Amino acid sequence: MPGAVAGIGAVLRGGMRPILCAAMLFGACLPGAHAAPPVPREAPDRVQLGMAFGAIDSYAFDRARRIARHLDAPLARKAIRWRVLLAQQGGGVFDTYRAFLRDNPDWPGRDTLRYRAEGVMPASLPDDEVLRFFRDIEPYSPYGAERYADALRSVGRTAEAKAVLRRAWSHETFPKGDAERFHDRYHKLFSQELERERLDRLIWTRHLDAAENQLWRVGEPHRRLAIARIRLARMAYGVDKAIDKVPEELRDHPGLVFERARWRRMKGRYADTMELLLPPRANVPHPRRWWEVRHWAVREAMEKGHYSDAYRVAANHGMSEGIGFAQAEWLAGFVALRFLRMPEQALDHFRTLHEGVSTPVSRARAAYWAGRAAAALANRRTARRWYETAATNLTTYYGQLAAAKLDNNLFLALPEGPEPGEKARDSFAKRELVRVVRTLARMGHAGRVDRFVQHLSAQAGNSVTYQLIADLARSIDRRDLAVSVARDARREGIILPDHLYPIPRLPALRSPRTAGHRATILALVRQESNFDSHAVSPAGAYGMMQLMPATARTLADELDMPFSRQRLRRNPNYNMRLGRHYLNELIARYDGAVMLAIAAYNAGPSAVDRWLHRYGDPRTGFISPVTWIEQIPYGETRNYVQRVMESMMVYRHRRAPTRVALDLDHATLLGDAQAGPQQQAGTSCCL
Repeated sequence: MPGAVAGIGAVLRGGMRPILCAAMLFGACLPGAHAAPPVPREAPDRVQLGMAFGAIDSYAFDRARRIARHLDAPLARKAIRWRVLLAQQGGGVFDTYRAFLRDNPDWPGRDTLRYRAEGVMPASLPDDEVLRFFRDIEPYSPYGAERYADALRSVGRTAEAKAVLRRAWSHETFPKGDAERFHDRYHKLFSQELERERLDRLIWTRHLDAAENQLWRVGEPHRRLAIARIRLARMAYGVDKAIDKVPEELRDHPGLVFERARWRRMKGRYADTMELLLPPRANVPHPRRWWEVRHWAVREAMEKGHYSDAYRVAANHGMSEGIGFAQAEWLAGFVALRFLRMPEQALDHFRTLHEGVSTPVSRARAAYWAGRAAAALANRRTARRWYETAATNLTTYYGQLAAAKLDNNLFLALPEGPEPGEKARDSFAKRELVRVVRTLARMGHAGRVDRFVQHLSAQAGNSVTYQLIADLARSIDRRDLAVSVARDARREGIILPDHLYPIPRLPALRSPRTAGHRATILALVRQESNFDSHAVSPAGAYGMMQLMPATARTLADELDMPFSRQRLRRNPNYNMRLGRHYLNELIARYDGAVMLAIAAYNAGPSAVDRWLHRYGDPRTGFISPVTWIEQIPYGETRNYVQRVMESMMVYRHRRAPTRVALDLDHATLLGDAQAGPQQQAGTSCCL
C-alpha cells in the first residue's frame, strides 16, 4: 500500500476488504457499495432493504424489524432477522434465537447466535429445556454455564454441575459485577490452585482489568507475582519495584520471565532480551506468545550477525503447529544452512516443517529449502526429489523456484478448472444461502453478501463446489469475493484459474503505458485489493491499487490530471492510471528491478533503500534475490513480495506460455518486457 507505513493494512484472506461500518462484526459494508444493476420491479423492496440494513448499522433493531415486515422477498426478511439476532447484545427473545438455531443449521454465525441466546435465556425456562439446549454443546458464556449447572443439579447430576462451574470460572472472562456475583455464590467450589490458574490465564490472554480484580482471591506470594506481571504487561511505571517484591521462589516463573522479556523487547533492548531467552527454556506455557518475543530476537540476532544465538532461540520454539511453528522451523533451517554451514541440521528443520504444514505455499517453501539443504550436502538425488515435491505447487513462489532448479525449459501450465455438471449446478442453486446471496444482489445489496459467501466457501469441501461458489460471486459482480473463494480453494490444493487470477477488462490495463508491466500490475492489484474497486483500508488507502489520497494527489499533479478523492475511490480506471504511474516510477527508481519496486510499493522506497544498504544489492549479484527477500524485516512485506512475484509469473503464462527458467531466482529483477514469455518449445509441467 503506497503512502502508508509498513505493517498498516488489513489483509483478510489474502486481500483488502471494503472498510466496514457499525455492524462490521457481521460482514456489513457501505450500502450499495457493490450495487448490482437496478431492477425496476423490485425498486421499493430495494429501498426498504437498504433502510433495514441502515437501521441495523445504527443499532435501531426494532426499526429494522418493522421495516423487514414490509419486504416482499421472504429471504430478504430472513436475512434481516438473522442480522438483528447477531447484532443485538443483551436484547431479543430466547425463543426467537432457539427457533432460528433449530431451523437454520447451515446459516453462518452459529457460535455468536448461541452466545446471544444464552444471554437472554429466561429464568423461568424449565430445567428440562435448559438441559436439552446444552445437550450437544457446552455453554458459550458464563451465564449459560450457570444456568446449565443449575439444571444439572436439579436432576441430581451434582458432580457434572460442579465441573461446569469450575470450568467456567477457570476459562471464561466475566464482566466485573458478574464475576463478583458468580464468585460469591460458588467460591466454595474453587480451590486456591484454580484461583491461581484463572489469574494466570487472565494475564496471558491480556484481560488485565479482570486480572486485577482477581488479585485478592490468591495468596500474597502469587498476588505480588501477578502485580509485577500486570505492570510489565501495561508498560507501567514502577516495574523494577514490583519485580523486587516478588518472592525469590517465584522470580523464575515463566509468566514473569516472559513479561520481562517482552518489556525489554518493546523497549528495543536486544541484549537484555537475549539475556532472558538464553539458554532457551523447554516446555514453556503459551509458546505462541513466547514466539512473539523470540521471533523479534531471532531477526535482531541475524541483523547483528549473532547467528548461533539466532539458531538456538529459533530451534527451541516449543510449538508443533500454526504460523509460529512454521516461522520458527523455517528460520532455524535458514540460519543453519545460510549462516552456520550446518546443512544436515537445516535439512532436519525443513523436513519437520514440511511434515507440519498443509497449505501449498508453506509446503512448497519447506520442500524447496529442503532441496537446497540436500544440495549443500552434495546429495543430488535427494535434492531433486525435494525440488520435484515443491514444484507440484507451481502457482507458489517456491514451487516456481523449484521448477526452475529442475528444468530451464519447463513451462508453467495451469490445470483446467472443474466443470460442474447440470445436476451439481441445479443442486447448488437450490441451497438456501445461495438463494439468499442472489436475492440480496438482485435487490441492489451485493455488498452485504460477504458473510454468506465466506460461509459457503468454508464448507465447500471439493473442487466443484468451490467453482460454483466462485461463479456465484462473479455472477453478482463481486470479483473480489470470487478471488477470495479461489484463495480458499488453493489452500486446499484446488486451482480455479479464472477466478484465482482474473483479468478484468479495463482501459487502463489495455493502455500502451501498461504493456511492459501488465502482469506485474495485475499481480499487484490482486494482492492489494482482490480487484475490489471500492476497497478502503483502515489506513485510508483507496481502490484497486490501494492509493493513499496524499500520494494520489501528487501522482495526479505529475500526470497533469485533476485530483478527485471520489474518482480515486469509485473509478477503477482512474485509480489504476495513478497506481500504474507510481509503479512505473518505482521501477525506474530501481533501474528496472521489479522485485525492489514491488517491495517499495508495499513498504515505501525509503525502507527498501535501507534494506539495500543493510543486506546488499541483489542487482549486483552480492546477494541472491531469494535471500534478500527472506531478510526483509517486515513480515507483511516479505509475504507481499513473494505473493506478487508468484502471481506475476502466472499472469505472464495467462498471456502466453511462460518458461519458468530462472525468472524468480535472478530474472525477477526484470519486468514483463525484458523477462517476457518464451515462445520456443519446452517441457510442460502440470500441477
